[in-house]
Parts: sequence; C-alpha cells; structure tokens
Amino acid sequence: MRNVNEKHSVDMLFPVVIFLIFTFCAISSLMLGVNFYKNILKNTEATNNARAASAYIREVVHQHDTAGKISVSKFDGHEALKINDEGEFVIYLYVYDGKLYELYTKKNAKVSSGSGTPIMDITSLELDYEYGVLTVVCVDGSGNTEEIIIGTSEGM
Repeated sequence: MRNVNEKHSVDMLFPVVIFLIFTFCAISSLMLGVNFYKNILKNTEATNNARAASAYIREVVHQHDTAGKISVSKFDGHEALKINDEGEFVIYLYVYDGKLYELYTKKNAKVSSGSGTPIMDITSLELDYEYGVLTVVCVDGSGNTEEIIIGTSEGM
C-alpha cells in the first residue's frame, strides 16, 4: 500500500512555476506601463515647447511694454526680439543652436549668441513687429508651430 503522506516533486514544482508566471506577468505589465508613460511624456514635452516658448515671449513683452522699447533686429546674425530695458541695458530673445535664448546685457556690449541663457528647445523663431503689433511664430523640434499676436502699448 502507498503512503498518503509522500510528496511528489510535482507538488513542490507547481506553486513555484505559478509564482514565476505571476512574477513575469507583473514585471511585463510594469515595463509596458513605463514605456507608455515615457512616450506620452515625450510627446507632451514636444507639443508644449512651442506653446511654452510663445507664452514666455508674451510675458517678457508684457513686462517691458512701454512705447519705443520693443523692436525686431539682428543679433549676431540671428533674428531677435530686442527690448530696451531701463537705463543702459537691453534684452535679446533669439534662437541659437536649437534653443530659445535670453540675453540681458549692456547696450553696445560685444557679446556672442552663446552668451545668453538657454530657455527651452525650439528650432525656429519668426518675428514681425509693425504698428505696435508683434507676431511671433515658434516651431519646436517636432514641427509643432505656435503663432501668437501681441498688441503693445505703442500700437494704442
């Protein structure tokens, strides 16, 4: 007669295999979730760069909105938004090396494009300023375009 208390190796192996299958499924689900989150975050950042850059430029313009202080000019070969600040200082906003830069410097100072502070990634910036209306077109690395029109006190 057979002893009922005898254990087979299958009796021990079955719970271990079930545990390993559960662990594999849990880790796979976690990795898929992480990859989905990374892709969503990457797409959101790419979409928001052009919008954030235009919002940043709008805020800088509104902070320094006084007649005669805002103009579009060339700075070190790049199209730039030039804002004459109080006294002998000037602010330049321009795109250099795939980034929006801001440079706060003395008027007539000898500075290069790389001297500014990088703000965020955008590939191009188009500026048009006529009759007190500033038109800004920002394009980010994904090709997303954001266009804004800013009325200034000079146009009123």
